[in-house]
Amino acid sequence: MNSQDILRSAASIYNERGKQYGDVAFMFDTAAAIATLMTGREFSAYDITTVLEAVKLARRRVNPANPENYIDGVNYMTFSAQFAKLPSAPVAASIVDDGIAEFAKKFAPIHQQESEGA
Repeated sequence: MNSQDILRSAASIYNERGKQYGDVAFMFDTAAAIATLMTGREFSAYDITTVLEAVKLARRRVNPANPENYIDGVNYMTFSAQFAKLPSAPVAASIVDDGIAEFAKKFAPIHQQESEGA
């Protein structure tokens, strides 16, 4: 796979995911709000995309021949660039509905225990 193939594939996946999941900023803002609820630490869309870039780099280290690591990495890097230009205000957890919020909190038992014990 050459560089043009990787860029074409990245654009194609971006368009497909956009049809499936909607606006990329809203999706990563939502992921940031869920991560904030799960951990009790503030996350931004930029933080989420940066972590996903790191995952792709780790996978690339294990399997450098897998084109998916590069294709997805291109998209995550462009999302990070987009969100780096935004103010770094924390994402409001209010964008997550109550059902998702309760689900997310189930994955954070340590955080819940700390909150309940305080």
